[in-house]
Amino acid sequence: MEERKAKLRTLNHDLSGAYGIFEPALIFDRIDGNSSGSSHYIPSQRRIVIVGKLSVVTYLHEFAHALELDERDACRWSINLFKRCFPRHYGRLVHVGHMLIRVIRHYVREVRPKIRNAEVMHQLFLTKTGSPYTSNKMTKKMRMLLKRYGLDDKSAHSFRHFFCTDLLRRGVALHETKALMRHRDVRSTMVYSHATVDDLRAAVNRRVG
Repeated sequence: MEERKAKLRTLNHDLSGAYGIFEPALIFDRIDGNSSGSSHYIPSQRRIVIVGKLSVVTYLHEFAHALELDERDACRWSINLFKRCFPRHYGRLVHVGHMLIRVIRHYVREVRPKIRNAEVMHQLFLTKTGSPYTSNKMTKKMRMLLKRYGLDDKSAHSFRHFFCTDLLRRGVALHETKALMRHRDVRSTMVYSHATVDDLRAAVNRRVG
C-alpha cells in the first residue's frame, strides 16, 4: 500500500512539472484497498483527497480539475492519459448498441442530475443516495433483477456468454467475435458460445434439406 502511495506521489510530481502547475497536495483518507475508490479536489487548498481504494484513474480525474478542466473534459483527459500510459490495463473495451446509448444519455440528462451529490461525483452510475455503485452493489442489484425475471441460476457474467452466442447466431465471423470478446485464443471464444436446441435443430434441417 505504501509503495502505491509513493508511486502516486511521484506521478503527481511529474505531471505537475510536465504541465507547469503548482503541485497539488495528495491526501490519502481511509485507504483500505477494498471499498470503491472516490476522491475530490479542493481548489482553494490545491488538495487532491483520495478516499478508499487507490485508483490511478480516480487520481488522474482530480488532477484534471487541478488543470481547471470541466467535468466532461476531465473525464476524457484522465481516461485518454491512462490509456496511453497503461495500455495493458486498458485492454477490455465495452461495446454498446444504439439502444443502450439512448438509455445512458437519458440517464445522464434526466436522471443523474436529480441524484444527491451528483455534481461532485465523477462516477457515471450512482445509487439513489448519491454514492457510487461498487462491484458488490452492482452484483446485488443484478441478482435481484435476475431473480425477478426467473433467472436465478444466471449471473452478471452470463451476459458475456449471451453476447458471444448472439454474435455467432447473427452470422458474425469467429475471428471477429474473438476480437469483440477481447480473447487471445479462439478456443476461449468457443467456450463462451452456446448452441441451443433451436440452433441444433436448424443445423440438422440445413443438412437434411
